[in-house]
Amino acid sequence: TGSTTLTGAWHHVATTFDGTNLKLFVDGVEETVTKEDDDEIITFNCTRNIVIGAERSLGVYFEGTVDDARIWSVAKSEADMQNLLKAMVVVDNQLVLAYNFNEGISNGDNTAITVISSLQLVGNNTGNLNNFTLTGNTSNFVDNCVSLVSKAQKAALNFDGIDDYVVSNNPVTLNANFTVEAKINITNANDWTGVVTSRTPGTSENSFQFGITADGRLLAEIIGSTGGADERKIYSGTKHLVGDWHHVAMTFDGTNLKLYVDGIEEVVNKEDDDDILAFDCNRNMVVGAERSLSVMFSGSIDDARIWSVVKSEADMQTLMKSTVEVDNQLLASYNFNEGIANGDNTAMTYISSEQNNGNNTASLYNFTLTGTESNFVDNCRELIVITDVAKSLAVSNVNVYPNPSVGIFNIQTTADAQLTVYNTNGENVYHGNLTSGNNTLNLQSQHSGVYIFKIISAATTQNINVILVK
Repeated sequence: TGSTTLTGAWHHVATTFDGTNLKLFVDGVEETVTKEDDDEIITFNCTRNIVIGAERSLGVYFEGTVDDARIWSVAKSEADMQNLLKAMVVVDNQLVLAYNFNEGISNGDNTAITVISSLQLVGNNTGNLNNFTLTGNTSNFVDNCVSLVSKAQKAALNFDGIDDYVVSNNPVTLNANFTVEAKINITNANDWTGVVTSRTPGTSENSFQFGITADGRLLAEIIGSTGGADERKIYSGTKHLVGDWHHVAMTFDGTNLKLYVDGIEEVVNKEDDDDILAFDCNRNMVVGAERSLSVMFSGSIDDARIWSVVKSEADMQTLMKSTVEVDNQLLASYNFNEGIANGDNTAMTYISSEQNNGNNTASLYNFTLTGTESNFVDNCRELIVITDVAKSLAVSNVNVYPNPSVGIFNIQTTADAQLTVYNTNGENVYHGNLTSGNNTLNLQSQHSGVYIFKIISAATTQNINVILVK
């Protein structure tokens, strides 16, 4: 390659071969290359074990960290590479091998792990770990925080809790079907702090508030066209959202007002439960403050969005991901990616909205825009926490028990799926179908050891390790 300074930072790297052209890519861009040998490749038919982290004869070893090692059966383009930079990819029949190294606990005791699984539709080419210490922060599964940030190229916005807030420069029109969502990390909870609210400098009819209480719970309030006599107010049952990242959302369908935390609908406490006779909100949106700008948010906010439809619980679990498909239902979407995390952003006065219809920019008020507070900040912890929650929700759709088992496994799934079972040598020992509900699998004819259940449904592909004990 022409790049000679890849040491010391995360990079996405790739090579492709189409039978004639051999190419290299760094961070999504094709490299200008230097050719040493340029013979014509008459035929190429490779059927070999794949090595990660060492030269092919195991004579020279990689020093550093590797993530998301994948092999595809097609030559990807430069445009493809820029999509592959992202942490998650669509698993399809072209994906021959994919190790995401998510089996271990970052910097923890992983000495019991001897194999890793491959995310692929056909088969499960497990990989054997050789000579790793598997404890501590070297020669082990480690925190991939910087890797995730490098791929997503994202930031969040930190609010000082004193006077920082964001206001859309144009009003957003909402009727009796909408969703408000955001990712939040609360530093200090103040009563009636706004996360996303409608600006009400005067009267409060036809407005909403979505925020937090003094004890760190969510709150949502709808005020209809007649004002205080036409009001609905609820609080979430979950307390203590302070201190880490959470995906939070509210929905209103004209009758039902709901709250969600980390993809799950909350059991709520109702304070006011009036019938909302009419709701027609056409107000500027506020991020990080109560609607009258009297109580300010303390902490960080990312991916604040407003939709013109009521999203379901299943939708929430998709919306937790860092990116969403921009469509006509997305009325405003602030991802706070314009700034340099923890850098000098003092020249910035507004941010843009990701939406199909127009661009409802939003003005930044009173932010310092330098340093690690009151500024665009590193969203590294957010990506790890939200990714882990999303993974746990996906896995929770399948329950395998008992585990360990003497050979009879019960498998509960919420959708029809295909099940393939592999031993640690990568051999397929069972393949069949699962139906939504309860299923039973008999592996009593197999030897004791660890087996990988690969479960493929229309929505997800999951690998679950089970232990057979005789």
